[in-house]
Amino acid sequence: MKHLARSAALIACLLPGAAAADCVVLLHGLARTEDSLLAMAAALQGQGYFVVNEGYPSTDASIEVLAQGVGDRV
Repeated sequence: MKHLARSAALIACLLPGAAAADCVVLLHGLARTEDSLLAMAAALQGQGYFVVNEGYPSTDASIEVLAQGVGDRV
């Protein structure tokens, strides 16, 4: 269900009527999780931005392999 909500969030950001400034996609660093960006997500949401804070398995593969899958899990 969590992934369905995130997918809907990303789709909403990409709709023709959505301005790029209305949506912020957060991407955490290596060896971190989306939890490391919760405070930033909350602050941005408090300012009216629609926030997508998707996690990825940052320690499971090389940077090159991980970069290929960015956005696939949303």
